[in-house]
Formats: sequence, C-alpha cells, structure tokens
Amino acid sequence: MAIQRGTLNFSHYRGDAYKIQFTILDYDEQTDVYTPVDITNFDLLMQIRLTAQSATVIYEPVLEKTDAANGIFQWDIKPSISEALGVQSGVYDIQLRTQETDEDTEQVITFMSGSWTGQNDVSRVAVPKSVVVMSDMSVNMAIDKARKAKRGY
Repeated sequence: MAIQRGTLNFSHYRGDAYKIQFTILDYDEQTDVYTPVDITNFDLLMQIRLTAQSATVIYEPVLEKTDAANGIFQWDIKPSISEALGVQSGVYDIQLRTQETDEDTEQVITFMSGSWTGQNDVSRVAVPKSVVVMSDMSVNMAIDKARKAKRGY
C-alpha cells in the first residue's frame, strides 16, 4: 500500500458544526493511478493533543466509515464539541490500524496530520448580561457621531 501522507491544518469556530469527509486512496507510481483503499478491516484512530509529545488527549472523535469499500469515512463535529474544544490550539493525526491482536502482524499507517486551532465566534445566541446591547437606531447615531467628529462638526 502506497498511501501518501497528507497535511490538513484545521481551524474551527467555537460552537460551530462541521462534517468532514475523507477518502483514502492508494497511489500506484507506475501507472500514476489513485484507487480507493478498502478500510473495512481497519480501525481508524484520531487524537487531538496540545503537542505531539503531550500525554493528555484533548479529544478523540469517533470516525464513521460511510463507504468502507471505497475508503470513505467522515467526522461530524457537533456544536457542543467545538464549544468544548474552545479556542485552544493543538495538533492531531489520523491513523489506520489493522484489526490484529498479534503485535507482529499489526499495521499502523499515519496518513493525515496537522494543526488544530480554535477561534472565538463573534455571534452568539445568548448575550451575556454585562454586554450593552445597542439598537439599530443607537448604532446609527454612534456612526453619525463618529463621522461628524471626523469632519470636525
């Protein structure tokens, strides 16, 4: 199997939902052809950590095989998960592991890795009580006041 390793640096907004689909392909250098890898007999493992050396796993999602015979799986990130992940940054990788109990015959292929960055969203459903909510009229008045100050009125 000649699976080429890929890098995908992922950035998410806290509280947003994502559905990410992957297809694992085998590349034949002689024919220059890509063919899907049947992942039926493989386990998928993904972990996010602060650093590759960190002992603590921040998040280990469930990766769903949606079309295993054609190498397709997906990762659904629900809003509650991206909210919990917050704005921290880290690294991740995704591995294919054979379903072997014998360490001598087990295969592990790390085929995807990258950085993980969480960002604060600006729009939120609940407005904290400490925030002053401005109406459209007061926003327009504030804009007009700023324009007049800039013009010297």
